[in-house]
Amino acid sequence: IALDLTSVEAELIVVHDAARPLASVAMFEACLERAAATGAAIVAIQVADTLKRVTQDHNQDQATIAATIPRAGLWQAQTPQAFRRHLILDAHARAQEAGILATDDSDLVEQVGARVAIVPGSTLNLKITTADDLRLAETLAAQHSQ
Repeated sequence: IALDLTSVEAELIVVHDAARPLASVAMFEACLERAAATGAAIVAIQVADTLKRVTQDHNQDQATIAATIPRAGLWQAQTPQAFRRHLILDAHARAQEAGILATDDSDLVEQVGARVAIVPGSTLNLKITTADDLRLAETLAAQHSQ
């Protein structure tokens, strides 16, 4: 994996999702600073929308609300994410040995018992996963370059 190619002299490793091309230099700097102080940090934003857990009716191909999830204390993970090198390597090694799956690197680090700090991110640090996301990113990038 890519982590195996990192220098043994590196104290911190930054993981960044290429689908987030609008992450700012300030986000990287703040994430690295916090990880240097605490061991692990991610950029994230507080959840603003109401969240609904749904059930899927496969017979009618319809989703219905099963529960509303209180958003207090919920944050949406972004990248960059930064970790002490030994911590992220250990987390990945343990996950591989145990067959653990995770949604992101901070999840693996949490699963080995480490705490992960939050650095406030931005809604402009959007993840490009749909055509609409791409159009929005292109608009933002064009405005930024002017």
